Amino acid sequence: MLLVIGIILAIVLPLTLGGGGGDGPTPVPPAPPRPPPVEPDPFMYQEFNPFYLDPDVQIKRSTFEATFPLKFNKTALAEDKLVARTKRVLPASVRAFMEKEKAASEGSSYKPMNPRFLPNNDNNTWSSNINLNVQMNNNDQVRFLVTDADVSANQSAKHQVNSNLFPRPPLEIESRLKEVGFVHNATGSFSFNISDIYT
Repeated sequence: MLLVIGIILAIVLPLTLGGGGGDGPTPVPPAPPRPPPVEPDPFMYQEFNPFYLDPDVQIKRSTFEATFPLKFNKTALAEDKLVARTKRVLPASVRAFMEKEKAASEGSSYKPMNPRFLPNNDNNTWSSNINLNVQMNNNDQVRFLVTDADVSANQSAKHQVNSNLFPRPPLEIESRLKEVGFVHNATGSFSFNISDIYT
């Protein structure tokens, strides 16, 4: 009789302690956390220019200088434009240049500038129209001057770096912009390129 009771207990106890022999639903393990989105390399997409050539204003050009009227493009800062920039394929020459910039900045606090992150308030507003003046100092040296096209010349002069700190030698009118291989794009975000034409 004791043997029979022992056999019954040996069968019933495991079933009771085991929660009914596994007849209930198996709990679903929680999903693993999703990895954070991969941030595009800022050296390859963040630096961009939200100004474009104003089609209603004529470019002033001579052999030794040129003035480009640029207009602010508000839509350039929109989120969808940013997403589009992260997906674009940069030309090989641009990518090679940015790779060099990235390597040169290793170990420093330098980060590419994204105009979307600049504060835009009463004390720091975007200029709607600017003039980019490109001038030849001499046969192999070029300088750039950016001024607000919507303010007077006197007011623009107030915001320039003092010539005692940054000397501006007189221009050499016999110099030529083509001597520094100056070219600019006519459409889209304004950009330009200079190169050594003697190599």
